[in-house]
Amino acid sequence: MEFRLGLLVAITLAFTLSSTMGLDKGNKRMSLFNLLLVIVMLVAVLALVDPLSVASTVLTSTLTYLQLLPFISFSIDMDSRQWSEGWSIIYFVWWIALAPFVGPFIARISRGRTIRQYLLCTILIPTMTPLSGSAPSAAAYSR
Repeated sequence: MEFRLGLLVAITLAFTLSSTMGLDKGNKRMSLFNLLLVIVMLVAVLALVDPLSVASTVLTSTLTYLQLLPFISFSIDMDSRQWSEGWSIIYFVWWIALAPFVGPFIARISRGRTIRQYLLCTILIPTMTPLSGSAPSAAAYSR
């Protein structure tokens, strides 16, 4: 409980400082802080975990994922069929509800981009993002 309260106070102070500095200065400082935090975390992970073991595990799990993806994409376990069908309907309704907002947003941020850049950022990158979830589990597994 004390940790959560301390974290809440720290986040509130960071937000307040960033807001009072204005958009240009506040966002710049917050971005630099986030960049430094990520670099420190990367160095800590590299110091505490064997990077070759993690890289090997990430590569192996990614290849296994890609190998199993066609099978698990087109099959439904009979025990979870009802949940899968219900989730699909919720997922489709969610996208139908959000499409009027997502479409113009993507169109606005894509202005001036090539078709190649658009497809890369809207299809390829989101598809490959789940693969990045293998790295933390591989790091935890190697410990």
